[in-house]
Amino acid sequence: MEVGDYATLHRWYDAHDNRSAACYVALQLLRQTENNASSLARKSVYLQRLDSLISRYGDLPIAGELAIARYEFMDRANDVPAHEKMSYLNYALQKWGEWPRMNVLRNKQSRLTLPSFLVNFGKKGNPSGCEASNKGDANHQHPFAHDDHNALASNRGHKS
Repeated sequence: MEVGDYATLHRWYDAHDNRSAACYVALQLLRQTENNASSLARKSVYLQRLDSLISRYGDLPIAGELAIARYEFMDRANDVPAHEKMSYLNYALQKWGEWPRMNVLRNKQSRLTLPSFLVNFGKKGNPSGCEASNKGDANHQHPFAHDDHNALASNRGHKS
């Protein structure tokens, strides 16, 4: 047997009824063989296989490792909204909360609930954020523009 031969290890643990070890080795085998770089959860084979492992080993405390792997994938995916992430975190913490590494998910939950806000600075080169165009709109004026260019020049002691 070679280092990293998770398939052989998994078969051996499975045959000797060591489900906890088989679960952990199955996760390592999945990580080794599947590309989990997909940005979409709904199309991910990796996520489907993780769910299969959770179905098979979900009654064991070590399945908390599977839950951590699943959430980490969900967190990277572009198509998983925050409420689904929070729902999964609540489920995983309730089900496998006693697993020693579940603080990983507790920390993720805390970060997900931190207050935040988005700021839109508008288009590049447009400090006001308004949709101004230079296509002959004489009625539209940039908020920082002065009504009378001559007044501005006279304030500096110049005439236009």
